[in-house]
Amino acid sequence: DLIAPAILVAKTVSGTGAVPGVESVQGTNGAPVTYSFVVTNAGDVALTNVTVVDTLINPALNTNLGTLAVGQVVTVSVVRAIGGDLTNTATATGYDTVGNPVTNADTAVVDLIAPAILVAKTVSASGAVPGVESVQGTNGAPVTYSFVVQNSGDVALTNVTVVDTLIS
Repeated sequence: DLIAPAILVAKTVSGTGAVPGVESVQGTNGAPVTYSFVVTNAGDVALTNVTVVDTLINPALNTNLGTLAVGQVVTVSVVRAIGGDLTNTATATGYDTVGNPVTNADTAVVDLIAPAILVAKTVSASGAVPGVESVQGTNGAPVTYSFVVQNSGDVALTNVTVVDTLIS
């Protein structure tokens, strides 16, 4: 009889407010994410010395799951802080009944977001060049303040407001 050993690993990641079990999430530096590794013996023989390894998460994961019976599924989850963009792969390895290695890999992505906003305030008075930092005027004469707001980050910003408490 021929044996058909097989192993599968599905790596997913979830962050705060993210749907669990996705291949890619966005997060902010230092925020926690949960990596989940679902290892399945998809073959027709038991696998021994089964390990799941992910060397790029910090600290690295190298977990021995022992023996997986045919069809057995084991999930390992770890929480790590985001330290930057990370596209990495987890590898599951087991050994069939004659000692041959069986391997599978899966990848997940964490995209470090960098929200940022810029504001430029200028003022113009009657007869002055518009869009300068400083103008001379007379008491009671009107001036026009302009505010240019730019999303200079890599994600959408919501509820953006401009406040200047010294003008009325």
